[in-house]
Amino acid sequence: MEMQNVKVPHSWRVWMGCACALALGLWFDVPVASAASAFTMPTSAVDAQTVPDCSGVTAVPQAECNGLLRLYADTKGGQWDNNANWGDMSAADAPCPWFGVTCQDGHVTQINLASNHLRGQLPNAIGDFHFLTHLLLQDNQLRDPIPRAICDLTDTLVQADFSYNQLYSNNSKTRQCMQQLAADTLATQTVKPTNLRVEAITDSSIQLGWTPIAYTADGGFYEISYSPNITGPFTMHGVTADKLATTYLLDNLAPGQSYFIRVRTHTPAHAQQENDQWSPNAIISAVTGSPQKVLLIVYFPGDNDLSPYMNGVMQLLRLGTVYNPTLQVLFLGDKVGDHNTRLFTVANGVITPTDVVETVWGKDELDTTDPAVLSWFLRYARSHYPATRTLVSLMGHGVGMTPEFSWLVSDAPGEPPHPQPGIPALPQNIPNTPGDVTNQGGFLSPLDYGRALREATNNGADPFDLLFFDQCFMGNLDALYEVRNAANVFVASPNYAWLLAAYRAYATQFAPSASAERMAAGIINFYQAGLNDRHPNSIFWITSQEIADVAGAVNNLGDALTDALPAGADAQILNATL
Repeated sequence: MEMQNVKVPHSWRVWMGCACALALGLWFDVPVASAASAFTMPTSAVDAQTVPDCSGVTAVPQAECNGLLRLYADTKGGQWDNNANWGDMSAADAPCPWFGVTCQDGHVTQINLASNHLRGQLPNAIGDFHFLTHLLLQDNQLRDPIPRAICDLTDTLVQADFSYNQLYSNNSKTRQCMQQLAADTLATQTVKPTNLRVEAITDSSIQLGWTPIAYTADGGFYEISYSPNITGPFTMHGVTADKLATTYLLDNLAPGQSYFIRVRTHTPAHAQQENDQWSPNAIISAVTGSPQKVLLIVYFPGDNDLSPYMNGVMQLLRLGTVYNPTLQVLFLGDKVGDHNTRLFTVANGVITPTDVVETVWGKDELDTTDPAVLSWFLRYARSHYPATRTLVSLMGHGVGMTPEFSWLVSDAPGEPPHPQPGIPALPQNIPNTPGDVTNQGGFLSPLDYGRALREATNNGADPFDLLFFDQCFMGNLDALYEVRNAANVFVASPNYAWLLAAYRAYATQFAPSASAERMAAGIINFYQAGLNDRHPNSIFWITSQEIADVAGAVNNLGDALTDALPAGADAQILNATL
């Protein structure tokens, strides 16, 4: 498991540093396509099949020309009210004749596209106009986020206007730059409300609260819609009386159901803005109450370098139970050192430490790599907290299919096997490779997991609804086959995984009415949404029957290949693997 510094943010994303491959932080980065690939040509300028090319431009620097094309592409220039000459490179002084563009002394000095039906986001290339003195973009439908590159214009701009758009930034420095460029601009933006939260939940309703936007003039309201699916369709539930509203009751809901809830701001057209304005959506999810319960059993054998993250994971679980009153969590955690193995209960936003370990075992330090400890914990949780759905999360670094025999390969006759007496759980002292080994020297192998889970499920006769291997390497066939009868559905990663620990978000998918497959998909959706391209990952869910089917197919393939070798197909088989 890749480690990350767990904090408790207002959002579902978690900041982390990792043991395997350093992850300094998680946020969403959307790669920007090249100007040529994203550009839609205005048919009024040149042939629609021609892609604008700034390589021959001499009137202004090529970077400024490309910046204009980027602005056109990102704000749907083909739909502007006036896009005269945009993209036309035939003039010797292009791009200076383009509508709204003014050049002086070999540079773009003014961009005036006010009230011109610009839609979309300002590009980072807006910071490439180092001699720009006027930037007038008011009365459009430009959306957040404001690029940080806007700060590159603070030394040259003498007049800027961004009013009556949908611009916002979470970055305080960017907001300061906007305030410096055009005072009170952010007070005229139709943006989504902030700090969207759940204030109360019943079996049939969810009470919402939020911080209203600064722009409360010119009429408008907040629209609330909901759906049981993150992809929709969303049903409009209602609107508030105005933009001063701070709460809303979402009622007439089904009990024990996960809901995705969207809130967006509307400002109608008015004297300074000719178009209706709709902000992006603020989104939250929650589960309505129900007499039926969901039990989540979390096993955290952190008697290793995962130890510092245990409390953070519990805090995220605590927040998750605030948004899901049907969820009961049992958490068995162990830290580095002695006298710190403890069982906690988490429900309704409260973490409660217990003395169950001391009462049952007569001591306060257990070897959490012992399959007997895991088996006991799973059986204890199930017997003391019966539920409609029972889920298990097994956290750790992960060891994959660890050989539990001596390494018998020798390089030369008479040479002793190496290493001796066997090989470690994972290669040790190799950068970016974790070792799921406790301070007592043990680890839980797939065979250990298999033993513990067989004992906890009566040899598979009483499987859990869902088993989540929140760790590396356990998504390979050999590992899953050992535990195939322990649950109906499994979630696992075949290679490296990341300690995203998005349990605040996962919790809102653990509803009594949800199938195991739906809950598994919810884990995967939030897990991958919290990672960017710097955190490559593979994660999947699979049913118990599918594991058996895949194993059978692999066996058949192995038999077929074995039979083919004596027939002289070894070269073909080798080539097929390359």
